[in-house]
Amino acid sequence: MNVLVLDCGSSALKATIFAADGAVIASVDAGYPTEPALHRRDPLDWWRATVDAVGKLPREGIGAISLTGMMENLIAVDAAGEPAGEAVLYSDPVGATALEAVAAKLEAAGAMAILGNAPEPLMTAFKLMALGAEGATRLLPGSKDFLALRLTGVAATDASCASTTGLMDIGTRDWSDTLVDLLGIDRGLLPPVLPAEAVVGPLADAAADALGLVAGIPVFNGCGDGAATTIGSGAERPDEVSVYLG
Repeated sequence: MNVLVLDCGSSALKATIFAADGAVIASVDAGYPTEPALHRRDPLDWWRATVDAVGKLPREGIGAISLTGMMENLIAVDAAGEPAGEAVLYSDPVGATALEAVAAKLEAAGAMAILGNAPEPLMTAFKLMALGAEGATRLLPGSKDFLALRLTGVAATDASCASTTGLMDIGTRDWSDTLVDLLGIDRGLLPPVLPAEAVVGPLADAAADALGLVAGIPVFNGCGDGAATTIGSGAERPDEVSVYLG
């Protein structure tokens, strides 16, 4: 069985087919249109690039899909799974003022220990506090999460993407009630946090038709690009270290 991996990056969508032994069979990049504004992207650009890239690959024998991509975004979708506005990309520091306003409360609540990282302006929660998310029924932090939704109809994220939101408890790998309440976030907007190896769902009929693939094959959750880079470097154990200079 071959596996199709989609990497939804900041400048292009990369689609790669791997054989069961890990050998690369084929790989194609598809770019995006110019951003509508700095730090903004129409999430459908990612889907259109996916259709473009996969259409150029040899698709016979693909039996599963896995995902990776940008973390720390604010991607709002409506009840139908359509974008509720432009994605606010990881690079937007718009949350700086919002973070400053709650920094003392976060410190008192022990936010750094809960998150496993110091709160910083690029985190999804502070983008949300600064901009809101009118019309959204779900908020997704990973670009690959939007692709998963498009492929399966299921909204979910993984722990690596969730860890960049400013809302996940690193110990439980789930949303922190303490931080969600402190920041006034509607928990109903947050998707389930599933393991990277979890199957989000089967490939939906419409997505299969668009990609020329077999409906029903499993779509694996995957992880954010930072986590994928660490795994790809060979650092898989607690005593192994990966240094990444981006």
